Amino acid sequence: MNNDMKSKRKKLCMLLASCFVACTGTGLYAQEDGLRLHFDFEQVNGTSVTDASTSGIIASLKNGAKVEEMGKYHVLNLGNQSGYLDLTEKTGALFKEMDSYTVSMYYRVDENASLSGAGFFLWAFSTSMACTASEGKYSAYRLNAQRFANSTGGYQHETGIEIGGESEKGQWIHVLYTQNGKNGTLYLNGVRKGSNSSMPANSENFNASIPYVWIGRAPFSADNYLKQTLVSDIRLYGKVLGTAEINALSQITEDLEHEFRYGTPGDFTALRTAIREAEDFLAGHAAIYPEAAVAIYLDEINMAKALAEEGKVNQNVIDKQIKALAAAQNTLKATDGFEFDDEDVVEGYDTDKGFRHPGALHTDEDFERIRQQLKDGNAKIIAAYNVLKNAAYSQSNAATYPVETIVRGGGVGENYINAARGATIAYQNALRWKIDRSEEHARHAVDVLMAWARTTKAIGGDSNYALAAGLYGYAFANAAELVRDYEGWNAEDFAEFKRWMLNVWYPSCIGFLRGRNGTWENSGGWGKCPGHYWSNWGLCNVLAVMSIGILCDDVFLYNQGLSFYKYDQVGTFVDPRTANPILNDGLTEFIGNLVVTTQNSELETGAYGKLGQMQESGRDIGHAAMAAGLAVDVAHIGWNQGDDLFSYMDNRLAAGIEYLAAQTQSVPNLPWTDYHYADRGLAWWDNRSWLQKSPALGEQIRPYWGTVIGHYEGIKGVKMPFSEMAYEKMGIDGGGQGSVSGGYDHMGYSVLMNTRDFAQPDQVPTPLTPVMEYNGTTVPRNELGGLTNTYAIAPTNALPVGTIVTLKPQLPVGTADTGKWKWNNGETSKDITIVANKSGVWRVTYTNEKGVESEQAFTIAVAGDCEESDIIPFITANGNKLQTRTVNILYGNPVTLEVQAKMGWGYYTWENGATGPSITLPNVTTSRNVSVLFIGQGGRKQKVTFHINVQIARPDITVNGGRYTDSSMAIVEQGDNVTLSVTPSDFMVNGSYLWNDDSTGDELVINDIQTSGTYSLSYTAGNHSTTLNYQIYVKDDNYRTIPVGYYYIRHRGYDTYLTNHGNGTVPSFEPKGREENKAQQWYVDNRPPSTACGFMSLLDQAYLKDDGTWKTTSTRMFRLSGAKGITPLAIQKSARSGKIFWNVDENGNINFAATEEPNDYPFEFIPIEGSSIPETQTGNHTVIRKLYYTLDGIRTTNLQKGIYIRQTQFNDGTMKQEKVVIR
Repeated sequence: MNNDMKSKRKKLCMLLASCFVACTGTGLYAQEDGLRLHFDFEQVNGTSVTDASTSGIIASLKNGAKVEEMGKYHVLNLGNQSGYLDLTEKTGALFKEMDSYTVSMYYRVDENASLSGAGFFLWAFSTSMACTASEGKYSAYRLNAQRFANSTGGYQHETGIEIGGESEKGQWIHVLYTQNGKNGTLYLNGVRKGSNSSMPANSENFNASIPYVWIGRAPFSADNYLKQTLVSDIRLYGKVLGTAEINALSQITEDLEHEFRYGTPGDFTALRTAIREAEDFLAGHAAIYPEAAVAIYLDEINMAKALAEEGKVNQNVIDKQIKALAAAQNTLKATDGFEFDDEDVVEGYDTDKGFRHPGALHTDEDFERIRQQLKDGNAKIIAAYNVLKNAAYSQSNAATYPVETIVRGGGVGENYINAARGATIAYQNALRWKIDRSEEHARHAVDVLMAWARTTKAIGGDSNYALAAGLYGYAFANAAELVRDYEGWNAEDFAEFKRWMLNVWYPSCIGFLRGRNGTWENSGGWGKCPGHYWSNWGLCNVLAVMSIGILCDDVFLYNQGLSFYKYDQVGTFVDPRTANPILNDGLTEFIGNLVVTTQNSELETGAYGKLGQMQESGRDIGHAAMAAGLAVDVAHIGWNQGDDLFSYMDNRLAAGIEYLAAQTQSVPNLPWTDYHYADRGLAWWDNRSWLQKSPALGEQIRPYWGTVIGHYEGIKGVKMPFSEMAYEKMGIDGGGQGSVSGGYDHMGYSVLMNTRDFAQPDQVPTPLTPVMEYNGTTVPRNELGGLTNTYAIAPTNALPVGTIVTLKPQLPVGTADTGKWKWNNGETSKDITIVANKSGVWRVTYTNEKGVESEQAFTIAVAGDCEESDIIPFITANGNKLQTRTVNILYGNPVTLEVQAKMGWGYYTWENGATGPSITLPNVTTSRNVSVLFIGQGGRKQKVTFHINVQIARPDITVNGGRYTDSSMAIVEQGDNVTLSVTPSDFMVNGSYLWNDDSTGDELVINDIQTSGTYSLSYTAGNHSTTLNYQIYVKDDNYRTIPVGYYYIRHRGYDTYLTNHGNGTVPSFEPKGREENKAQQWYVDNRPPSTACGFMSLLDQAYLKDDGTWKTTSTRMFRLSGAKGITPLAIQKSARSGKIFWNVDENGNINFAATEEPNDYPFEFIPIEGSSIPETQTGNHTVIRKLYYTLDGIRTTNLQKGIYIRQTQFNDGTMKQEKVVIR
């Protein structure tokens, strides 16, 4: 036992002496102040257990519960069935009279015990043995939720304090509850966990006897007994204990744990036999199992060997280890045949997929038409454009206010309107740039988009988060799609923005579409309820996913979003509908359920002669109009990519749009079929569900009617009479505006973006429909992959790589084929056959006899060829959960590895054969790498590898009495007192110490430290040894300066160099490039006596600013900090307080404001050989930059022998130009 452990044991003995005042030789305990009941389980006769205090109460062991020896303690073992301890009605009578009291006890739930389900009460004082929802009074604590409650009548009338979550297992825990009058407080291991000032007092609550006082049994007849649990030292005080008394009791858990493990040494014979058998098994079979699975089995063998070599543990620990060995072998055997297939894990993503860009709500053809209309003096377009130009949010100085979490719903902290306005500003500025090429608007659009991308991390609120995700997700995506080709938006920032859309917006959108916040599955409800959410919820998220798919060139995402609109994911749709009423028994954004029924109507004089009642037509006119507009945008995006969703399902959308337009004009006698809406709580057979009997009428004009008229009349030449009425009522529309959500439901400017003359018959494109043939199957659709999406996670439905597919666009029956076909891959035949080795959009253009073009797109998502998800790694070890892939743990300790794929809905496979997002390695004894594969919805494989470093002892540092555990580096002040020590693994105690100064104590003390230093310790325990290195930095009092000159700036920990990537992008630390690589060469400038310095890149002569951006003129925004006795430095902002110090991660990314104090001194400034200090003239007239030009006036950095013009720029703004000869 090492000195640390001896000291702890000594302190515990003193605590025990203060808490348990023993009467020598009797086994009885003297009564403490206020102690009214005390079961220490020392006095047991058969099934009777006598109170150790003066109450004389005798408890009774029931149903196999027993008292057993645990070292110097005796403890209650509740067994594995229905055992409990009955404290009898006498204890209830004692408790009833107390309005000021304390209940205290210790418990240990076995690692393998279940606490899942109802019950699992540790104690209960109850008036009934079978309480109900409204009957039976009780005071009780249960472990499945760590909840204490007093009830005045059944569980519906509880007042409680709840920690939440299941109790910890595999360790002794002290729980204590105090109540004084109505003020209750719950403690766990001496820590206050909660309080409640409204707890019913005993004298008010219990007006009859309390006959049922149980340990381990619930006061509800159907609840679970508490099983596989030990209980020790049950106490009832007639007072509220003070803080010191509570703390003293809580610290006994460590001694209980020690006695549980070491109290009475057991027989190791069976364990040694089990070890030999395990080693023999491994020697003969290791090669057939995965290496990672073998490592876990070897951990159990090593743990067993450590116990056998120590020879001190209790029999129960021995028995558990024997069982653990057997279980580990069975787990290993289960991996037979498993292969960790990571061969097709690929890096990067080819975005050349055939999408049209811009190709969401608008295309380049739209902008060319608008510019021509403006040039031609089209009055309507000029007026519409003036509406855009005069809009507040279209100005290039419109302010936006990004938030870290967008909140919609819940009533607290709602800020979603900021996101609505931010997306609107970006979109309207992007429109202006696309129309008039005004760069200030493109720049502002990009600035707004990047500001949000670099700020917002999540979308929250109540269920309304889904509306925020859909509405503003599609708005941001469409704004970005418009400026994607703006040269001022560099590739790195555009890629960052796309990752933001994929990692923040897409997960919320697809999470809603597939999960419906649990309503589709409706687990525990009356049945599946896919139609719980109204159509506008699904439609806006369809829009967002389709738009994100286009923006990110991801065919799988595009198909996935489209699938919710085009296909019945539930399987309940029938056409034609004959039911009356129609039930909301499917996803409501599916076009077959969105337009719930269509019929010929005399009221409809155009639009293919049909009207179509819409899903929200009977709800209210506002939401019905919103849904129609969102559906129009879905169809419009599809059209722009070459998929005619407007005519899909026999022009079903046109019938719905006309019906909705008629509703907005209060047209009477619209055809109607009753619609029965049920939600997750109220089924159709419940008379409280909503049976809609008629359409809602009233004026609700939203800004999308220009799109409707522009498409149906301007492209297809189809009259839309009711829509024309709505269009005229709307006039020239604007876009997002106002202070409420409805002003931002649609992007607007539909007149500006879609005005066309009415198409004459010889201007109408020939409609095309798709057919595809593959694997011997013919399907009448134009998508493959990503089309089946439900709440259940399933293997990818993307098309297998290499599938042969024939694409067959179809002309209307009876239409003569002109033979004028042209595919976007250059082929000119009508039908083409492809080998689908990658995802893509194959688009064919057909030209009819009038010279009018029409298109048909085929979108094929191939397994694995899609965007990857960001994956966040977590490690839980040493009591902490950290976002990291690397961890140091002590020998024999557990570690939990977890990954969270932000895009979700995939499979996880670990290299030891386990599945799921996390695994726990219970006893890690060897250092290793552990990898996991994530296979996403689109079939893409990604691998994450964790690095576990096992230590037999961890380093600790104490500075002026403050202890830093698991730390080998500290930054201290001159004169501090420093102590270096270690904490050995519980399985590696009693080792030997050898410090670098040849001392052999268990710690090294450095008082009044003066300079930085490196120290080392060799620690040996049994056959294991390790060397620990400590680095103590003593801070300089003043900032450091270095000579003005040219340097490489190296991070010595990663051996990487500060690198300018050009184009105004954020620098990072990268491996050393070529010697002449100016991207890693820096001019460091300072002006004494100031300690601020500047970093100018030789790549482009730009100065780095303290936020990672750049400035073309001289600036000094940094300071350098050092430590006594060392050369390396820390880099910080020129500010002297706040988060100012740089930190570089393992990928080379720089956090320019990471910490308030340095956490290391990692940076070296290495002079560049052959460089010279810039010329300095009199005073402060200093050269800041030299530029060279050829005699033709062309700037160059590639100087060879010859004559050049040198332009020298000075810090005062002056410049000298001269002819120089390079020899």
